[in-house]
Amino acid sequence: MTSPRARWWSCAWLAPALGLVLALALAGCDLAGLPGDGGTPGSDSAALQACLDAMEPPESTEASESERTLACLIATHEDQGRAEMLYRSDLGQIARRRAQDMAARGYYGGADHPYPAHVDHDGFGPDYYVCIDAYEPTGWSCDLVVADPQRNTTESIGMGTNGLLSTPEQQFSAWLDSPGHRSHVLAESAGFSPATRYGVGHAHTADSPDQPGKSGDYWVFLAAPPP
Repeated sequence: MTSPRARWWSCAWLAPALGLVLALALAGCDLAGLPGDGGTPGSDSAALQACLDAMEPPESTEASESERTLACLIATHEDQGRAEMLYRSDLGQIARRRAQDMAARGYYGGADHPYPAHVDHDGFGPDYYVCIDAYEPTGWSCDLVVADPQRNTTESIGMGTNGLLSTPEQQFSAWLDSPGHRSHVLAESAGFSPATRYGVGHAHTADSPDQPGKSGDYWVFLAAPPP
């Protein structure tokens, strides 16, 4: 298994209402000057802005403004069930590549795609890429994951066309309105609580392969247990 070099920084703040310490660590991006949460339900605008203001890592991650905003919306939501959230650049890069691949090859779940929605045209799901391109999470056997390459225990995805779900606030709200996605993103199910390392990805295309002739925005949230 290969593991790319990960550069880390972290900030932590107390969420008194939850009695939790939320920690966010991000490698490789500049998060200055990002917009607020746009009134996303459950978001604390002060905590969100503090998260954005505190992030001043190196440039190599190349995380976009929309990705960084979504990262903070997830980490600072009042109902976040994880005791801590640490953003890893390697998971962010996987999530971004997944979003870009969906925007290019159209495997969001269209009728012409031969695999489930979370499996790309090469037959690989997100857990496979966590093992191959990042690290072996605690409690996993990456040998077993590689033997079952379509496995998904880590990823939520979203897609909108012609301006629908084109902002991180819109996509985050859509995940919160979907019981299955909300359970994953906010770890409302105890089974997701150990997945405290995460990344997000976003890609935009002028011509969606899933709905030709329409623009498309593709979003990925990826969360795994620590190494």
